[in-house]
Amino acid sequence: MLPSGHEIKRFQPPGHLGRQLTREPLGGGVHVSKILLGIAVGIAAAVLAAVAFETVFTGPELSVRVSAPTSAFVGEPFKVVLLLSNPHSEVVTLDSVDIDDEALQELRVVAVVPEASPESPVGGFGYQTWYFEDAMPPASEKAIEFEFVADSPGPHQIPFDVCNSYQDCSRTPISLIVADSSP
Repeated sequence: MLPSGHEIKRFQPPGHLGRQLTREPLGGGVHVSKILLGIAVGIAAAVLAAVAFETVFTGPELSVRVSAPTSAFVGEPFKVVLLLSNPHSEVVTLDSVDIDDEALQELRVVAVVPEASPESPVGGFGYQTWYFEDAMPPASEKAIEFEFVADSPGPHQIPFDVCNSYQDCSRTPISLIVADSSP
C-alpha cells in the first residue's frame, strides 16, 4: 500500500526511447522489430560472405619422382631430374616449380631444361619460382632437369614444390652430401 498522495508511474525516458520495442512506430512507420530483423539479416549475410571468400579451390596434383645424386663436389655441376606424371583422368597444368630460398643460399641453379618462362626464376615469399604453365594430359609424363653447383661443402637439402594451376603443391625434398673437391 502506498502512502496517500503517491501513485505508481511508469518511467518514460525522453523521446522515442520510451516507446514499446515491438509495436510503436519509430518515425516513418518503421517498427523496431523490422530494424532488429534487418540487423540479423545483415549479420547473416556478412557471415556468409566471409565464408564465401574463404572457399579454397583445389585441383589434382601431379605425381613427382626424383632422380638425384647422393653426393657432389664443391664447384662441380650436378643434376636433379624431376619426373612428373599426371595420374588423373583430366588435364593437370604444371604451373611452377619452387625451391626454398634457404636451400639456394649455398647452391646455385645454373640451368633448367626445358627452359622455364623468360621471367623465371621469380623470388618472393621465401621461394624462387620457375614457371612452366604446361598442360599435361591424362597419363602423360614430363622430365624437368635442374643443374646445380654447390658453393660450400656439407649436407644439403633441396625441397622442390611442384605446383598445379590452383597452387596445390607436391613437396619432394632431396638430400645430398657435398665434399670439398673431387679426388
